[in-house]
Amino acid sequence: MNSRPVQSGSLNAALLEGYHNALMRGRYPVTVLFLEMDPCGVDVNVHPAKREVRFRQDGDVRRFVSGAAAEVLRGGSVGPLPMPTMTTNGFSPTLTFAPTASQPAATIPGRAPLPMASRGSLGLEVESAPGIPTGWRLLGVVDHLYLAAEKDGGLVLIDQHAAHERILFEQLLRQVAQEEVSGQRLLYPVTIEFPPVQAAFLKERTGELGKVGLGISGMGGNAFLVDALPPRIRTLAVEEFVRGVVADLEKGAMATRKDRRLSEEVIAKTVCRHAVKANDRLNDAEAVRLLADLLACELPYTCPHGRPTMILWSKAELEKKFGRTG
Repeated sequence: MNSRPVQSGSLNAALLEGYHNALMRGRYPVTVLFLEMDPCGVDVNVHPAKREVRFRQDGDVRRFVSGAAAEVLRGGSVGPLPMPTMTTNGFSPTLTFAPTASQPAATIPGRAPLPMASRGSLGLEVESAPGIPTGWRLLGVVDHLYLAAEKDGGLVLIDQHAAHERILFEQLLRQVAQEEVSGQRLLYPVTIEFPPVQAAFLKERTGELGKVGLGISGMGGNAFLVDALPPRIRTLAVEEFVRGVVADLEKGAMATRKDRRLSEEVIAKTVCRHAVKANDRLNDAEAVRLLADLLACELPYTCPHGRPTMILWSKAELEKKFGRTG
């Protein structure tokens, strides 16, 4: 800060907030942070050696740093990144990245075009897939789990289930923010009996679950009626889905000691986690759509729980692996 190395618990917390769903639990970002600010806004007398500082407008500094970190993450690209140009002036960061062009949706090389299915095993609508950015080429699917793609001469493996979680999470969270969530009404509502502790927990959260489209209401005692699922969630095992969501939310509330209110973001993460199952099979059109939708996300490189959605081997790394470099 102001060209001097400092320590600040507030800055550490701000960076973690900025990375809040980009890192797995127990992992921490490595960041080089340069701050220029009015010395009058900084208390340097916290530590005898003046290494630790405290900010007089701590909330403003935290919001600025966490917001800048989140903006950098949203503007990045997969693989080795060119360093972004970042100019700090007061509390208004300027972040510059190379623009990404788009081209029409790709096709799977070496295969005849398939007729577009209205829906596939992941429930993705594939009638009009958006364009895949320039430099990307979809190669195929490995073991019904990973998409293989080429990116600027490198090889990218994409976890289709983590990718689907990220897509659903951002779509659902956007709808929640705009108050446009409309649940999918079930043709046959499902009655579920919960253990007493879970039932008590659930009675206080039916309104919050309704905000993300999960229609659930008490029927007396420990019984609940489920009559709607969140949008874009495709499952025939309604009871299993709802029980899993409630169990995860209950654990999350206990772990964070939030007894009254769970954030809409936590609910959205949990709902998305239970929306995807292993070994779902994608046809060619769905695979193209999944890749295009993932690359259109604000933060496409991790699932909502911080696990990576994709891994890149650059052209240089591949040449090194095959002994093609001197």
